[in-house]
Amino acid sequence: MASLARRWWILAPAALLLLLGLFWVAQAMLPALVRSQAQAWTREKLGLELAIGAVRVDPLRLALELEDLALPAGAPMVSTRKARVDLSWRSLLSSSLRLDEVRVEAPRIDAELDSGGRLNLARLVPPDDGEPTPSVLIADLQVQGGQISFRDGRQQAAPELRVFPLEFALSDLHTTQDAGGRFRLKGTTPAGEALGWTGSLILEPLASTGAIVVKGLDAGRAGLFLGTRLPAKIRGGRVDLTLPYRIAFTGGRLEADLMQPKAELRDLDLLARPDMLNAAVKVASVRIDAGHLRLAQQPREGLDWRLDVPAASAVGLLVEGLGPAEGERVQIGAVRLADVRSSARGEISGGRLRVEGLNLDVVREPGGAIRLLRMLPAAVPAGDGPPVAIAQIEFADARVRFDERSTARPGRYRLEPVSARVTGFRSDGTKPLALEASGGLNGRPWRLAGTISADGSRADLAVRLTALPLAAALPYLPDFPALELMSGTLGIDGRLRYAVARGQPEIGFAGALDVDGFRLRELVRNSDLLRFAHLRMSGIGYDGRSLTVAEARLVRPVGQVALLSDGQLNYGFLLDEETTMVDAQARLAARQAPKKRLTRAERREARARAEAEKQARIEARARARPAAEPDLPLTIKRLVIENGTFVFSDFLVEPDFRAEVQAVHGTVSGLSNRPHQVAQIDLRGHVVDRFSPVTISGRMNLFDYAAATDMRLAFRNIDLPVFNPYSGTYAGFAIAKGKLSAELDYRVVNAALAANHRIVIDQLEWGEATESQQKVGLPVRLATSILKDRHGVISIELPVSGTVDDPAFRLMPLIWKALGQFLGKLVTAPFRALGGLFAEREDAHLLAFAPGSAAIPAGGEETLAALGKALAERPLLRLDIPASPGLESDARALAAQALEAALMAGGRKAEAGMAFAHLSIERQYDRMRELYGKRMPGKPAFAQAEQGDKDARRLARIKQMQSELLPLFRPDAEALRALGEARAKAVRDVVLAQPNVDPSRVFLDRNDRFTAEGDKVRMELRLR
Repeated sequence: MASLARRWWILAPAALLLLLGLFWVAQAMLPALVRSQAQAWTREKLGLELAIGAVRVDPLRLALELEDLALPAGAPMVSTRKARVDLSWRSLLSSSLRLDEVRVEAPRIDAELDSGGRLNLARLVPPDDGEPTPSVLIADLQVQGGQISFRDGRQQAAPELRVFPLEFALSDLHTTQDAGGRFRLKGTTPAGEALGWTGSLILEPLASTGAIVVKGLDAGRAGLFLGTRLPAKIRGGRVDLTLPYRIAFTGGRLEADLMQPKAELRDLDLLARPDMLNAAVKVASVRIDAGHLRLAQQPREGLDWRLDVPAASAVGLLVEGLGPAEGERVQIGAVRLADVRSSARGEISGGRLRVEGLNLDVVREPGGAIRLLRMLPAAVPAGDGPPVAIAQIEFADARVRFDERSTARPGRYRLEPVSARVTGFRSDGTKPLALEASGGLNGRPWRLAGTISADGSRADLAVRLTALPLAAALPYLPDFPALELMSGTLGIDGRLRYAVARGQPEIGFAGALDVDGFRLRELVRNSDLLRFAHLRMSGIGYDGRSLTVAEARLVRPVGQVALLSDGQLNYGFLLDEETTMVDAQARLAARQAPKKRLTRAERREARARAEAEKQARIEARARARPAAEPDLPLTIKRLVIENGTFVFSDFLVEPDFRAEVQAVHGTVSGLSNRPHQVAQIDLRGHVVDRFSPVTISGRMNLFDYAAATDMRLAFRNIDLPVFNPYSGTYAGFAIAKGKLSAELDYRVVNAALAANHRIVIDQLEWGEATESQQKVGLPVRLATSILKDRHGVISIELPVSGTVDDPAFRLMPLIWKALGQFLGKLVTAPFRALGGLFAEREDAHLLAFAPGSAAIPAGGEETLAALGKALAERPLLRLDIPASPGLESDARALAAQALEAALMAGGRKAEAGMAFAHLSIERQYDRMRELYGKRMPGKPAFAQAEQGDKDARRLARIKQMQSELLPLFRPDAEALRALGEARAKAVRDVVLAQPNVDPSRVFLDRNDRFTAEGDKVRMELRLR
C-alpha cells in the first residue's frame, strides 16, 4: 500500500508534465497542422486552394477556432469570418465523434450557374472514395449573420439573389443514427423577402420533415431565374409560400410529400410571350390550397408523383392586348378551381372550374376580322401536355358585348348576364361535354342545354330564345333602303346540331320558331307593307341542305300589294338593294311622271321592239333548261292563315284604287321553292264586310307562278262602287249602284295565261261620266241594257289570254281590253248577243219586205217573237222600228198594184180573184186597150214595124200601154208613208204579242229610213 502511494506521487507529476507538454504541443503545433492538413485535403480532393486566417486550438476544451476561411482562395465560393467547433470529451471514449457546439459567424456562399447550367458549388463536392460515412453527432450548430447569393448565368440578364442576414440553428444531428436533427433557418433579402425553414433532419437514412415558409417573394425577380421556360414574363407581384413537407431517401428510393401546402400571390403582373399571347396579364390575387403532393422514385426508374389540390383561385384578372391587339381587354372577376388531381401517369383531373364575372368586348371589323383574336399568335402552338379532365366547368355572371362592324349596317349585342355549366370536359376529346347555359341577349332570355365535343367539332343543343327584337338580325340581312323594320320579336325553341364532316361544317335544326308583333314599313309612301301579330313555325327541320316546316301559322297578317303607275308591283320596286333611299324616291317620281307622247314612227319602233322581245322570250323559253334546285330548298307543308287582311292598291287608275280582303283564313299546303312544286291553296275571306265573301282556291307555284298556276277566285255580293276607279278609267263612267259576284279562273303554263271570268252583276246603275283618256270608247250604257235581264242581272263570261313574263303584261288593263272587245261586238251585233235567241244569226235585226208590201217576210214572225221574249227579259232595252215612207221600189210596186186593180175591175165573173198575168193574152190586151181608152186621150201609138206572130205583137203592145198607164197610178207621199207605218205596226204587233213586253218600250221611228237591198226593202231594227 505504501509502495502504491509512493508510485502515485511519482506518476502524478509525470502525467501533469505530460499534459502540460501536450498542451504546449497543441498550442504550438496543432494550428499549423490543422492548416496544412486542411489545405492539403482541399488541394488533393478538390483541386482548390483553401485560405485560412487564424487557427486556434484549445486542448483543454477540445475546441478549434478558425478565422477568415475562404474556398477557393482569391475568389471564394464559400467563406466565413469565424468558425468554432467544440469537441466533446466523450468522443474520446466513443466510436462516434460528438461535437457539443459549432458556431459559424458571417458565413457567405456565392453560388452561380454558368451559361451551360453548371453549378460552381459542385466543385466543392469531393469524389466518392467509397468510405463509410463517419459517425458524427452535432449537438448544437449555430450560424449567425450568414449570407447566400445566387447568380444565374443561363439567363441573358444574369439575375442575382441575395439572402442576408441568414440565421440557422441545428441540434442533435447524428450522421449515422435515426434520431434528432432539429433545425431552424431564417433569412431575409434586401427587398424585404423573408425565408423560414423549420423541421428535422436525419442523415442515415436521409430524411427530413418540416415546413418552408416564404413571405413577400418578389415574383418578378423570381421569374427572371425561370427565364423563357415560362409562358410569360413575370414583371411584378408578391408570393407567400407555406410548404409543409416530409422527405426520405432509403435504399435508393426517394419519397417526398408536401402536406397541405399553400401559396398566395398578390398583384401579379405578367407579360405573355408573343408566341403564346399578345397581351399582358394582371392578377390581383392567387391562392392555392393544395392537399397533398407526393413524389417517389425507385432506383433506375422515373419519378412518380401525385398531386391533390382541394382549392385554388385567382381573383381580379385583367388581360390587356399588346401590339396588334392594343386596346383589347378581358376582365375576369375570379377563377376558382376545386379538387384537382394529377399524377405522373398522365391525366390532370379537376372537380370544378368556376369562372366568375367574365367581362369582355368583342369587335368584328370590316372584313370580318375579330379584334380580340389578335391576342392570339399567328400560329397557335400545338398542345403536347397531359390530358386534362374537369368534371364541371362553370361560368357565372359573364358579360360579353359584341360590336358588329363588318356588315353594311352595324350592330351591337349584349350577352349578359351569362351562366354556363360544362360537365365532363376532357382535352383529348374522347367524350362529349354536357352543356347548360342561360342568360340574356340584348335583355331577352335564352337557354342552351345539350352536348358538345371538347374540340367544338360536334354539338347537339336544345336552344330556347325568347322575344329577341328582330332588329338585332338586321346587320345580317339584305339592306333595302326603301324598307324599315319597325317592330318584331323572335323566339326559338328547338334542337341545334352541328358537326364538321370532311372539313366542312354541317348544321341541323329541329324545333319551332315564333315571330311576334312584326311590322315592315315602306318609306317611299310611308305605309305599312307587311305586318302580323304572330307567326309560329313548328316542326322545322334543317339539315344544312334543305329546310322543311311541318306547319306555319300566321295570325292577323296584313299585306300590301300595290301596282305602281309603271305597271310594276311594289315588291319588285321596294326590294331593291342597289339604290339608296334618295335614288328610290327619284325612281318612283320618274315612274309616276306623265309619259312622253310618242310620234307615229316611235310607236311603230316600240311595237317592233316589243314584238322582237316577245319572240326572244318565246325562243328563250323553248331553249330553257330544266330549273335547277335552289341553293336552299324550302318546303312548308302547311301554312295556316288566321284573320288576315290583304290590301291591294292600283296606281294605274285615277283616282287610285284600294281594296281590302279581310278576315282571310285557310291553308296553303305544299309550299316549296323547288322546281315544279305546286302548292294547294284554300283561302276564305270577305271584301269590305262579312256579307261579301271571297274564296281563293287552286294550285300555284308561289315561287314561279309563271311555270304552273291553276287558280279560282270567287267573289260574292261585292258593292260595285268599290271599283269606281276602274270603271271611271276604262268605262268612262262612275258606278252608282250594283253588286258583283264573279268566278275567275286563271291557268298559267310556261308563262302562257289562259283566264276565264264568269261575272254576274246585279242592279248595275251608271253614274256620272268621267274624262278618262283610257276609256274604251263604247256605249257601255247600251251594253248594260243589252246584258241586263228583267231581274236586273248581267251575266258575262270573259276569256283573257296573254304572256305573264312580258314586261308590259298588266292583268287589269288586259281584262278591260278584253271587256272592251266584248262590248264592241255586243253593241255592233246586239241581237246576236241576246242570249243566243237568234241562233248566232248575223242578220237577226234585219227584215226584208217585198216592195209595196207590209206583210212580215217569211221567218220574220219567229225572229220577232224571239225579240219580244228578249225584250221581256231585258226591261231596260228599247226597240226602235223604222216607220219611214216607202222607197221608190215601193212606189213602183204600189203603182203596179193599182194598175192591176184597175185592169181587173168590172171584169167577167169568171175572172174574179184572178191575177192580171193569169189572163189570156187576148183578154189582157182587151182589158189594157179598154183601160187605156178610158184614161188616156187618143189611141196608143204602136210601132209601125212590129215583128212576130199575133200574140207576140199583142204582148209588146200590152207592155207599151202599161208603161204609159203606170204614171197615172203612182202613189202619193201619203200612200208611201202609210206603207212604212203599216210595216212598222206589223212588226210591233208581233213583238208585243209576246208576254211581259211593255208597249212603251217599242217605238216607231219615222226618221229611220228603209234601205233597198236587191229586190227587197230592208228594215233594220235597233236596240237602245
